[in-house]
Amino acid sequence: MEEYKYTVELVEELPEDIPVSKIGTIGTKKEWYGHSLGDAVGRIYDDGKIESFFKEDTDNKWFNTLRNQGLLKSKHRNLIDRKTFAEYSCEEYYLMRKVVGHTSSMPTVTDRNLDDCCNVKFEYTFEILLVADDDYKRYITKSIKTEGPHTYCLADELESLEEIFEEWAESEEQGFKESEDGGVSVIFYDDFGQSLDAEFYSIRELLMCVNSVRIVKLERTIVDREN
Repeated sequence: MEEYKYTVELVEELPEDIPVSKIGTIGTKKEWYGHSLGDAVGRIYDDGKIESFFKEDTDNKWFNTLRNQGLLKSKHRNLIDRKTFAEYSCEEYYLMRKVVGHTSSMPTVTDRNLDDCCNVKFEYTFEILLVADDDYKRYITKSIKTEGPHTYCLADELESLEEIFEEWAESEEQGFKESEDGGVSVIFYDDFGQSLDAEFYSIRELLMCVNSVRIVKLERTIVDREN
């Protein structure tokens, strides 16, 4: 079975004595469309108990150092003890990683633009950000090659966005699929890498989640017409 691999790197610089690799790799059985990932490193329970997930972390020193320096991101979790079925809650802390090369870390192209010059060809990549409730996001990127007076600009692509989403849902591509009630299901991710199958009654409802559209890569080449 095919396995997909993604390279991730730490968002924050850590103290040298804490044994964490800056670069890591994650493997998935299906394509993963997340933009970042959280590595759980410890918990603080409601009763005040501190638990570090680092091996050989004497007196929770490494965990406390990272937390006190503001290098961790946390979220509240409600848990169940599998042996006693007792319910309890805690604040779980994560080292955040970003996907290497992801467009969310790229700046918007602001010093170049598309034009319809006859002797110019372009290759550009644009990013669409969809945002759902509860901090779930979905980044979609697409690269386009175009040339000359018939330059296919970003506005042209956005006009066909509804049709593109419909095609992805029909063919179950890019984490899109048709739902049983005739709508569409799309995979969203939070900053910790957790996924959510968000349901929409229609593609039009999904388009309401578009928060931004931007060009993140643009290459312009002069074409020699003499040859």
